[in-house]
Amino acid sequence: MIEIDGVKYEEADLTQEGVIRAKRIAFLKERNVNLVIEQQETDNNIAFHAKIIKEQQESLNHNQPPEEEVIEAETE
Repeated sequence: MIEIDGVKYEEADLTQEGVIRAKRIAFLKERNVNLVIEQQETDNNIAFHAKIIKEQQESLNHNQPPEEEVIEAETE
């Protein structure tokens, strides 16, 4: 049995070409699902690495006094 868009077909009721096309549709739908999953994983990885970069930059900024304070210290 082959299901396409909620409609079930018996392979015996389809032509040989219809069976091939139905299997191709199933393959393409599975591929589409895998691509969506891969995209989500990629987006999550990008967000993870961006968060690490942001945290590192914030850590570096906390270790250095702000420029305004450095200027005031130099003028006093």
